[in-house]
Amino acid sequence: MAGMDAFSHTSLSASSAGKHDVTVQYIGIDLGGTATKAVVLSADGAEHAWTSVPTPPLTSEDEVRTFIRDLRFGLGMGPAGGTEASSASVADRAGSAARAEAGIGGTSANAGSVAGVGLAVAGAVDGAGALRMAPNITLDLDLLRDALTRDFHCPTFALNDASAAAFGEQQLLPKGDAPRSLVLVTLGTGVGAGVVVDGRVVPGSRGAAGEVGHITVEADGHPCGCGSRGCLEQYASARGLVRLARERAAADGLPLSPEPMHDSDAYAVFLAAANGNAPAQRAVYELARRLGQALATIACVIDPDVFLIGGGLAGSAEAFLPATRDAFREHACPACRDTPIEAARQGNRAGALGAALFACSQVDLA
Repeated sequence: MAGMDAFSHTSLSASSAGKHDVTVQYIGIDLGGTATKAVVLSADGAEHAWTSVPTPPLTSEDEVRTFIRDLRFGLGMGPAGGTEASSASVADRAGSAARAEAGIGGTSANAGSVAGVGLAVAGAVDGAGALRMAPNITLDLDLLRDALTRDFHCPTFALNDASAAAFGEQQLLPKGDAPRSLVLVTLGTGVGAGVVVDGRVVPGSRGAAGEVGHITVEADGHPCGCGSRGCLEQYASARGLVRLARERAAADGLPLSPEPMHDSDAYAVFLAAANGNAPAQRAVYELARRLGQALATIACVIDPDVFLIGGGLAGSAEAFLPATRDAFREHACPACRDTPIEAARQGNRAGALGAALFACSQVDLA
C-alpha cells in the first residue's frame, strides 16, 4: 500500500533504534477536542518532556502563534529564536518545572535538535495529510502545520489521533512482541479506531479507515448523529452506555445507583454495575456484546494480529472484555476466532507518543 492508502514507515523497534542519532528529538502533539497533549522523544523512545494545554480554536495566525508558544513553554523549550516572549502564564512554567523535578521526561528538550513534528488530529486525515472531517475541533490544519514547520524548522506530519495511538502502541511493545498488524478501538465520547497493517498506518483514501463507530450493529436501531441507525457508537461509547443504562432502569422500574451525573458519565454506570445494580449490569453486557459483534466484522476485513481497546472506557475494560471476547468468538469467522482482544497499554499517552514516533518514521523516508 502506498500513496493515499497507507503511510509507510521505518520500524522503530529496539532492533533499529541504534541506527538513529538519539540526540535528535521529535515532538508529538495529540490535538484533542478539549485538551492537547505533547511529548518530546528521542529516536530510541526516551521521553524528554511532557505537557498538556487546553485546545483553543486554531483558525487564525494569532491563535496558532499563542498555541505554539504555550506548547514550547510547557515542554521547557522557551520561545523560538527571534520571536516575542510567550504568553504562557507563570503557573504554566512552574508546572513544567515541577514535572521536570518529578522526573517526568528526563533531560531538557532542545528546540534546536528537533527533526520532525507529528500532529495527531481528532478528525479524518487522509494519506496525503489533508483533513477531511473534524466534527469536534475548530482547526485550520494547513495553517497550524505550516506554523509548526516554520517554528521548529523541520517537517510536520499530520495523521488521525486514533491512528497515532495505534502506531504508538505497536511501536512501543517490546522487541519480539510487537504485532505487524493491529486495530486499536477507542471507546470514549464516540467510537473510533486506528489501523496498522504490516507495520504501516492505514488512513484510507479519504481518511475514513477506522470509522468503526459507524458499523451497523442493530438494523433500525438507535439513531446516530451520522444520519444512520444502529451504529456501534450508539451502544459502545460513553454516551451510548449511559443511554442504555437509563433505558434499562426505566424498563425495569429500578433506579441507577449511582445515577450518572451527565450524559457521558460512563464511570457511574460501571460503578453501579460493580455494585450489583441490574440495569447497569445489563447495559454493560449489551455494550460488550455489540463491541464483540463489530470486532468480528472488522476481523473479516483486516484480520489483525490483535485488537486493542483504548479510550476513556478502557479503564473499566475488565468489566466488559470477557463478554466482548465471547461475542467475538460467536460472530467471527472460524479462521480468526482466536484473535486476542486486550486493553491498550499506553492509555491516553498513546496519541502523543505515536505522533512523535510517526514523525521519526517519516523523516527517515524523506
